[in-house]
Amino acid sequence: MKTKKLLVTAMFIALLAAPAVFGTSVSVIGSGGDGALAATADYSFTATTLTITLTNDLSAAVVRSAGQSLSDFEFTLSNGSTITALTNITGTAVDLTGSPSSGATVAPGTPVTVDEWSVLPTGGASFNLTSLNGGMPDYMIVGGTVGTTFYPIGNNGIGNFNSYLQQFGTFTISGIFAEGATLSNITFSFGTGPDTILPPGVHTPDSGATVALLGLAMIGLAAFRAKFQKT
Repeated sequence: MKTKKLLVTAMFIALLAAPAVFGTSVSVIGSGGDGALAATADYSFTATTLTITLTNDLSAAVVRSAGQSLSDFEFTLSNGSTITALTNITGTAVDLTGSPSSGATVAPGTPVTVDEWSVLPTGGASFNLTSLNGGMPDYMIVGGTVGTTFYPIGNNGIGNFNSYLQQFGTFTISGIFAEGATLSNITFSFGTGPDTILPPGVHTPDSGATVALLGLAMIGLAAFRAKFQKT
């Protein structure tokens, strides 16, 4: 019994000593001028580190253009937290040839340095984790499971932005983060412009049906009011 109490006490002390880690996940689904878009951001905090994993959720079968690549992630920090620097990037590099349908060169050993992306202040407690940090962007995050070598509908221009991170990239950011810190005002950006910027959620293009239904409703309301006035 005494040994059991000692073990419980030791576990309790270890839990108190361990850095607090808490995190969450947000996703976006939508479309842009180049086709389907989908991405997820998983993030977690310790007192001194923010870790963000950005994943392009598209399969290689629907990747047609560089405009479908995830190029930056904007957010606002809560609770007075501050960012110092982007300290590390991990991921798997891939070069998409001028004609991706003929295959892609996967180079898992290619080093990805922190110079390939930046974390930039955008005002107040808001920041942009971005690959669009001057010049022609590279190491945007392209869809497709790591190891994919076949992009059947990829256009010739997609190879102009080699190299990419394939499927995901994990970004380690140093700073001072308050207990219970979180991210808000999140947006995902795709393409080199960026071409499309979307907040988390499912974004369905309006085919015109909503406008048509609104028009019918207005006609019905007008008819009802005319009938009511006659009576």
